[in-house]
Amino acid sequence: MRVFKTLFFVFFWVLFPIVCFTQIIDKPHLIFHINSESLILDKTTIKDARIVKNDDVSYGLIIELTPNAAKQLANISNANAGKTIFFYSNDKLISKAIIQSPLGDKIQIHHFLEKEGKELIDSLKNDKPR
Repeated sequence: MRVFKTLFFVFFWVLFPIVCFTQIIDKPHLIFHINSESLILDKTTIKDARIVKNDDVSYGLIIELTPNAAKQLANISNANAGKTIFFYSNDKLISKAIIQSPLGDKIQIHHFLEKEGKELIDSLKNDKPR
């Protein structure tokens, strides 16, 4: 009985989550996180993404969302005005900002090197890990 309990524990708490969430974790994505709310943006929720040159030597990303994703982000940002939003790319913090007004269907994230920005856009558009 003890062996059965141990095997059940290992399967349920270790292997089951790995099997269930591997597809989500492996796909390129951006996460917008505010307080306890998050919105995962990937190939299915991003309509378009492109790189732009900032006034300094850095680059920025302009991301256009699908209507459904834009509505979700607007609701989250509207409810959290004045709070900090964190932008993660594949679980790595890439930027943060204070929400001054509800976010819409286009978002700009600043201060990337050109190569990093192009790699991120390519991975999001083509589901290729970076």
